[in-house]
Amino acid sequence: MKINKDIFVLHSKKLNLYYEIIVHNYDKSIASIHYKYNGSIFRFGGGPAVIYYYESGRVKTYRYYDRPGVLYRGDDLPAIIDYSDDKRSKILSEYYFNSNGKSHRDYNLPSVIEYNRNGTIKNQFWYKNGRLIASAETG
Repeated sequence: MKINKDIFVLHSKKLNLYYEIIVHNYDKSIASIHYKYNGSIFRFGGGPAVIYYYESGRVKTYRYYDRPGVLYRGDDLPAIIDYSDDKRSKILSEYYFNSNGKSHRDYNLPSVIEYNRNGTIKNQFWYKNGRLIASAETG
């Protein structure tokens, strides 16, 4: 089903699952895909529930939701991963959250890590339950 000229929605009424494909106005390439369940962002099977794309078609950002509407990914994996728009698609930043969807990471590890284009760490931020407790600029 097409909602307007730039948003397409595919829906399964039986399972109440659907996803939206949003396209760029100017060249009609895919800008993002949002998987939803009962109206909340969520994707069964552990894959990213929101995917943003660069105009080139390369992945810009993955966002993972552990349950409907809660930004989180278990096993100490980042819930948000941003990539560069080059052939190697290097990771530019990673964001970790607790099971309540707040920026957080255990074991004194940084919740946000930003990288330089060469892969070295640029900045790190430590959060506990959504509150910034420390930061470090490393290069």
